[in-house]
Amino acid sequence: MLEELKLHSIVQSLCRVTLVPNAAISPPRNPYTEWLGDIQLEVINDLIATSAGCLACVAEYESPNIQIELASSPKFLEQIEGALQSLPASFRNSYLLAMFLLTALAYNLDTHRYLCKPHVIQSIIRTWKNADPTPENNATRRESVYLKYLAALQISMLCASRHSFTTQYLQINELLEQFLSEADANEIHTYERELDYWLNKYIPYLRVAYLPYHAKKTVQACGSDPRYRNLQMMCIEMHVLFFQVILIGERERKRMVDQGLMDYVVCLPSVLPAGSRAQQRAKDLVAMLGKEMHLQPPSLNTMARARVAATHFGLDRVLKAPVQELLSEVY
Repeated sequence: MLEELKLHSIVQSLCRVTLVPNAAISPPRNPYTEWLGDIQLEVINDLIATSAGCLACVAEYESPNIQIELASSPKFLEQIEGALQSLPASFRNSYLLAMFLLTALAYNLDTHRYLCKPHVIQSIIRTWKNADPTPENNATRRESVYLKYLAALQISMLCASRHSFTTQYLQINELLEQFLSEADANEIHTYERELDYWLNKYIPYLRVAYLPYHAKKTVQACGSDPRYRNLQMMCIEMHVLFFQVILIGERERKRMVDQGLMDYVVCLPSVLPAGSRAQQRAKDLVAMLGKEMHLQPPSLNTMARARVAATHFGLDRVLKAPVQELLSEVY
């Protein structure tokens, strides 16, 4: 109880820090003191980055109450949308921090009903569309690609929820299709290492890669429009790309093994729809892993769980329930 109260106070305090960028602050007009303005902006940027980083850590904390409190807070979402709509001068700081925060919250499926609001999704789409390098935003190509990568991950994580498809799915379809056709996992990984951005949780991403494509609930959520199904498959492919990016790193490969999740990555080519782009991407991923480490064939138990997860129940339940119970419901 005490720990929850402390976290509540931290959340309230951190939410008071405006994530909207340094460009909103007018620099001094006196040419003899302009260097003071540069220092001021640098300090303010550091404070914003530190506060947002703390907030992301709180969002990742294993407390559904805190995550839902953040996601359901209009003030917090206004801060995020303000950062996503920020002026170009803070391209790197505000946009990336806002995406990191949203991603951390989206790990909890119960937050999706708040984060899938059309105005939040539209802010992400607008950021995605405005990510191309221009003289105004002074962004490099790699910054642009990485921002689009984060936006694609965020939006596909939200849209993959079986009850959270958004009204903007046509726009999302188009953007995901374009990004996936151009994405280079090595380029994204290189820039991510330069940012020194490390992830500790992989289950939320593997959950989407194992989004069940035969489940009755999924069919009902998708309706009769085949474009919904196409969006679903692109969400799956996007998260296979995530593992292509993250598992280039030796540290991440070891962590996946330690968490007992590597076998589920190895099973992806055998459980994804035959002939799909997602399956081909998964085959390329496993081939890359085979060159970098000694892979053992998954156990029959894991293979059975992987098949049932991808076609019926999803990963969360499969990791917890006895395999006999799952198979009895299927057959």
